[in-house]
Amino acid sequence: MECQYIWDDVLNRTPVHRMFSVYSLISAYIFSDLRRCPSNQNHYEHYDFWQLFYIKQGSCQYTLSDGTEYTVSAGQAFFRLPHRDTLVVYNEGTQNNVYIISFECSSRAMDNFSPEPFQLFGEEEVALTELIEAGTRIFEPVHPKHKKHGLQLKTDASAAVIN
Repeated sequence: MECQYIWDDVLNRTPVHRMFSVYSLISAYIFSDLRRCPSNQNHYEHYDFWQLFYIKQGSCQYTLSDGTEYTVSAGQAFFRLPHRDTLVVYNEGTQNNVYIISFECSSRAMDNFSPEPFQLFGEEEVALTELIEAGTRIFEPVHPKHKKHGLQLKTDASAAVIN
């Protein structure tokens, strides 16, 4: 997987080729009409991997363990950085459509990203939406009676991406 652009200090797009090497796609979710966090409501979460949240509709509050808080609105995205305690609370007064992709990446270029929300425009929004929608086709929920929770790769994941 490649990222085509990175923002420099003056927010101009600069072409970057093969700079980000995502070596493991962990999960891809699309939550429609989300009124609250689906699990661990109002509890800080900590992950060993990256997450990219895209707020397609609605808004949320994203809080870091140091108390720094961001309001994220429709059309904005943010990275949940690995190895940090964070809290995401969705605005219960609106319909929230949230896209989340979780991945592992050890590229040094990832150090350039902060947890601050950023606006997506045109082709960036379309590309991210298509990527996450493709990701959701290769995962399936783990059976509720299984000891694991969350998602697992489908046995026919390669066929699911093509469809």
